Order: sequence, then C-alpha cells, then structure tokens
Amino acid sequence: GRFDVVDADLRKLLPKSGVNWDAFTAHALRSVSAASEFRISGDTLSLTDLELSMDETQASGNLEIENLSADPTYHFNLNVPSLDLENFLHLSATGPFDGLMLLNLPAILVAQSEVTGLLKIGTLQSDGVAMSDVVMPLRAHGGVIVSSPITGRFYGGEVRIDTVLGVDGDLLDFRTRQQISQCRFGELLGDLELTEVIEARGSLSVNLAFSGVDKASRTQSARGVIEFAADQGRIKGLDLPTLIAQLGGNTAEITDGSIGESAFTSIEDIRATLRVEEGLLINDDLAFQAGGLEVRGRGELMLESERLDYRISLALNNRELVSLLPPPFNSGMIVLPLRISGQWHAPSLMIDMPRL
Repeated sequence: GRFDVVDADLRKLLPKSGVNWDAFTAHALRSVSAASEFRISGDTLSLTDLELSMDETQASGNLEIENLSADPTYHFNLNVPSLDLENFLHLSATGPFDGLMLLNLPAILVAQSEVTGLLKIGTLQSDGVAMSDVVMPLRAHGGVIVSSPITGRFYGGEVRIDTVLGVDGDLLDFRTRQQISQCRFGELLGDLELTEVIEARGSLSVNLAFSGVDKASRTQSARGVIEFAADQGRIKGLDLPTLIAQLGGNTAEITDGSIGESAFTSIEDIRATLRVEEGLLINDDLAFQAGGLEVRGRGELMLESERLDYRISLALNNRELVSLLPPPFNSGMIVLPLRISGQWHAPSLMIDMPRL
C-alpha cells in the first residue's frame, strides 16, 4: 500500500532503533512528514519512493527494515539535497577533533544498530563550513562502524575519508585517514571567520586515532600526523616588496600601490607537518616565502585548554630588497622574531624580545 504521515514524532515511532537521541536538539525530528509506498512481508518492512520532510530538510530514497519484532536491521539508500547539522545536533560544546568527525556523525548516531546503506548529501553545512556532493557508504554491526570511502567536494577540491569507529556506551574509539586535494584554503579560513586576507590552494592529509569516554581522555590519547602543502598563494591588501621599496626611498608617504584592495604579496612553497601527541598539537617545520621574506615557524597548541605558544621568524635576505632600505638596515640580512601566544581564538602577537 501507501502511507502519508504529517507531523509525526520520529523518536516515538522508533523507540528501539538504537539511535542516540540525546545528541539531537530538543525539537529535532519531533515533527516529520513522510509519504511512501510500502510492502510488508513476514517480519520485513520495505519502503520505496520514500519522501521525508523535516523542517527545512528534505530527503528521499528507499528503506528496508528486517526483524521488526526483534532486533531490527536497516538497509537504506537516501538522498538529502541540503543538510545543516546545526538544525539537528548539539554542536556548541565541541572538542578539538569534532571537525574531523563531522562526516561520521550519522555513523555514531546509529552505532548500536545493524545498518547497511548509502547516504548522499548535496550540500552539508556545519558552523559555516560547507561540503558538497557527499557520498557516504555506511555499515554498522555490533557497535563497530565502517565508513569507506566517504567522498565529496570541499572548497573547489576533492576529499576522501576512510573511517572505522567503535562505540561502547560512552567509550568512542576513532580511527581515520583523510585526504583533501586542491582545496581553496583561503575561502575556508574566511568561512571559519579566522581571516579573509589569505588566498591559497593546497592539499591536506590527516592520519589520526583516539579513544576515550569524554573530551579530556580522547584528547590525551590522540596520536596522529597532519600534513599541509601549497605551492603558491597570496596575502591580500599588502604589497610587501613595494612597501619595502617605499620605506627605503626616505619618504613618509605610503602610496596606494603598496596597501589597499588591489595590493597583494605572493607566498610560495608553503609546507607544514603537525604531530598530535600527549594532548598537544606540535609543529616545528612551517616554511614559506612571502614577498622576499623567508618565514619559519614552530610551536604548539594545548588541545584541551586551547592555549597557543608559537614562534615565527621573518628573514629578509633578498639583497635587492635589503639594498633599498636606509642605513644601517641595508648592510645585511634582517631577521625579526615574533611570538604568537594566548588562547587559540584570541591570540596576541608581539616581538619575541629574548630571541631578538
């Protein structure tokens, strides 16, 4: 036959589904409308041409539920044109690795169920960050979930994620390998409200594992390596070589050519490797070129407290640019040490006087 349901409370309809309803917001899935063709054969329910409406989110596809009267097993193939996780899930109290787990949240929610299926999402959003053309195969059995390969588009690039999760009550064991290629990282930083002055296209690889019952234990147990590389990019709003030339011309006037919307400084050969260990995110090899400057960086971030201590060295060793500066600064290489410290979301920048 066929059914058509309006304003149904999905939580009450699926009391034995094994879904972790506590992860959802108070009003999520309380008012669901659905229409579908159905067929019941023995202890199996098959839904075809399923159409779902959950507030502003739509979904369609097929669903089959076996062993209705005992321990249900779910098989699905669903398409979601647009999904904003903030409309459904509690994302305010985030941990340091929640961004990496974004695509695996559907798997975690059904961890205690028997599930095999394919989820396709046209646009997936969370906290301003968006992915598109997401394809997620999913298999859950006995608290172990495999999602591989998850694929999608991410800021002009491509992403592939392979993940294995184990869930036993509050204990979460998480292992993932993630590859992002040719991503427009400047746009990503802008959507994260970190900065809008960077333009760079690059690649990112993540190999990470952690386990624990809460944020503190998962943070302390985490081990992994994150690698970033970009061949070229630019800093918008500042033409550093032109600015140095103007300063060397003994003039107090800075022209519009060195600062403004049309000005930029090229950056090249950006490389960084980050290690995750003992509750720290450590980097000791940041390196890139920026308008004649050689930039080097090293430091660490305490993941639980989110306190940052990072040192940057700016070296001007381009003889042509150095010669443009007034004496005595034109006599040799100039090195300026800087220190970035404080909370991750509000750090302070100062000259590193001991190193100077």
